[in-house]
Amino acid sequence: DNCGLRLQEVHVIETSFTKSLLGMYHGRVQYPSQKKSGEPAEEKPGLAGNAHKPAGPVGR
Repeated sequence: DNCGLRLQEVHVIETSFTKSLLGMYHGRVQYPSQKKSGEPAEEKPGLAGNAHKPAGPVGR
């Protein structure tokens, strides 16, 4: 019966745990362009890092 916590403090703890658990276990939205994890991502020309670069010296 005697406890150092008031109901308001218990409610704050409950809210904090709820936010933490929802953040840890939330579902992710599956977009049509996303591949399942483990599959290599499709390379698209023109995107940063995927563009074709010449093999020889540049600027001559």
